Amino acid sequence: MRLLIAVIVFVGAASAWPNFFDGVQNQRTSAGVSREELLDRQVKVLTLLERIHEPSNDPVVSSTAKSFNPAENPLLYTSQGSEMFRSLSDAKTFDTFFKTASWARERLNEGLFVYAFITSALHRPDLKGVKFPAPYEINPHFFVPTEVIQEAYRAQMKQTPKTIASGFTGTAKNVEQRVAYFGEDVGLESHHYHWHMDFPFWWDAGKFGAKDRKGELFFYMHHQLNARFDAERLSNNLPRVKPIGWNERLAEGFAPHATYLREGEFPARPDNMKFRDLPEITLGEMDRFTDRIREAVDKLVAEGYNGNMMSLNNSAGINVLGAMIEASTESPNSLYYGSIHNFCHMLLSRIADPDGKYGVSVCGIEDPDGKYGLPPGVMEHFETSTRDPTFFRLHKFLDEIFREYKNNLGPYPRNEARNYGYLILGRGGAKGKGKEQRILIFLNKQVNFQGVEVQALKVTSSGKSQTPNTLITFFDDFEFDLNNALDHIQGKEDVEIKTVIKRLNNEPFMYNIEVRSDANRMATVRIFLAPKYEQYGAEISLDEKRWEMIELDKFTAKLAAGSNTITRNSLDSSVTIPDQIGLKQMKQQALDAINGDSTFQIDEDYRHCGLPDRLLIPKGTSHGMEFELWVVLSDWEEDRVDSTASFETGGSISYCGESNFKYPDKRAMGFPWDRPIPDLDSFVTPNFKSVDIKIKHIGMV
Repeated sequence: MRLLIAVIVFVGAASAWPNFFDGVQNQRTSAGVSREELLDRQVKVLTLLERIHEPSNDPVVSSTAKSFNPAENPLLYTSQGSEMFRSLSDAKTFDTFFKTASWARERLNEGLFVYAFITSALHRPDLKGVKFPAPYEINPHFFVPTEVIQEAYRAQMKQTPKTIASGFTGTAKNVEQRVAYFGEDVGLESHHYHWHMDFPFWWDAGKFGAKDRKGELFFYMHHQLNARFDAERLSNNLPRVKPIGWNERLAEGFAPHATYLREGEFPARPDNMKFRDLPEITLGEMDRFTDRIREAVDKLVAEGYNGNMMSLNNSAGINVLGAMIEASTESPNSLYYGSIHNFCHMLLSRIADPDGKYGVSVCGIEDPDGKYGLPPGVMEHFETSTRDPTFFRLHKFLDEIFREYKNNLGPYPRNEARNYGYLILGRGGAKGKGKEQRILIFLNKQVNFQGVEVQALKVTSSGKSQTPNTLITFFDDFEFDLNNALDHIQGKEDVEIKTVIKRLNNEPFMYNIEVRSDANRMATVRIFLAPKYEQYGAEISLDEKRWEMIELDKFTAKLAAGSNTITRNSLDSSVTIPDQIGLKQMKQQALDAINGDSTFQIDEDYRHCGLPDRLLIPKGTSHGMEFELWVVLSDWEEDRVDSTASFETGGSISYCGESNFKYPDKRAMGFPWDRPIPDLDSFVTPNFKSVDIKIKHIGMV
């Protein structure tokens, strides 16, 4: 038996930004790869990911797997790393990479292979421009109910093409079912999966290169997921999510209704279960690690491995704190601060069978320790963890720690280029009971943008809504292939078997922003959305509202002296990416281009990480849910990192960064809403503007 290992140790990913080929035959990528070579590599990559649970039926892959042995060819690699990721990423040529991957595909745990293969490929310059299938096409059985897979097998046995409807988990008796459309959205799950491939916790900057602001991105991406989940809950008359607690029973159960291909169904969790110690981590250790992190947050100082103290009272502090909480290899002291995020996932995943590491095979080795023999739960897979609503309670628990840190930094100044942050050195006197010693060290930019005034803000829908500042959402159908979830009989022709699911979507819309500037200049335009009311009708407080701000877009705009009109299409958001095409269609397009039957548009810097553009705005309500839309302009010359940084290169820069470049914004992620606000009147300056809007949900279309 081969099991997808839940907490992968050998994985990582990177990607970059758009640069389209126009079909010219002699055009090459930045790594010198010709269009024809890249198309051939595209086909080979997709072939390796087809029917991943079975031996490949491709003659090239099959023969290569039998004839090639990496151990007999050490000179073909740049290092002697034993990990699969290193073996693939260190292959000197694509030919060696392909041979190594073919060999590994037929021998390794398929979960480890897929993770190592895709992440290493994403890091290879000679594969820039190659696209990968979505995780829901590689392992469809992770994303649909078990009965759908059973129905698919029946259709296959009858050789009958079929499209099978998939529903969401739960029943009408479970109030969490109301928001299942969000956590179980296959595009959202793909985003979370690819984010953790782009920014793996094990990533060693010394070996593989630094990933700019990785810890801060960990905070901000998950913070934004929580803000979006809260807005979806309010859209369905549910309260905002509460943080989890390790010393209290977990009220909400969860039944995934999804399955491994060989190892049985994902474990279910009844209501009111109690957390228990695991072999890897105890609840007492979780409490101690959390207390130590909170102490660092309160003091704005972290303790390193050698007792050296690291200030968190600066712009890099959030990055350090993110590394501590996850924890990644960049944590200042993972022995002291632990890895509460990663252990949180494990505690939730194994709550029904905590006594053993795993009760089924891992890479073919039987582990007898599990009392009930259950496989890992959905919380130990990046591509399935958002399906469990408790994922968001877990991350609300972590998010509250980040919020405490941001509160301790104090408010942003309105005009003065300074802020009152202090490094607390401790107390003098006998037994440390003397006066507290503090040093003012934190300098910060102001929120005002002198000479710029936002005079008007409006949004207009491009669809059915003719009313300004009213946006429309709806559910539509989405189909994807189930072929990779089925066993196949050699010699029998494949039949087309798909599933259809409902998913949230929205009508595209335009932002219209009127700005007056006293000079020619470049501005950074930041757009945010926040729910206005709690589920029972009371207005959300200012401090709560600023923490619930959803980033919708961030881009640059040229301002001329005088009046300016800025327009922006929601489809151009720096937060989202469009849906990707299916594996079969992707492969056929590449084959057609190789045969000269069509042109194939190669995007050298395609992003797999990013929120689906369908989920840009929350669902809203049938009568129109009220939100506040905010636009904030800041000085691009102050914000920019270097001459190459830009928000206009495509992909989800806001949540996923810019691969191989620094994050193209010096400001804190979430600026200016990431810090406490004493009161709105003293905070808002002329470069801010807000308008009340409604989001109306019209049901199924």
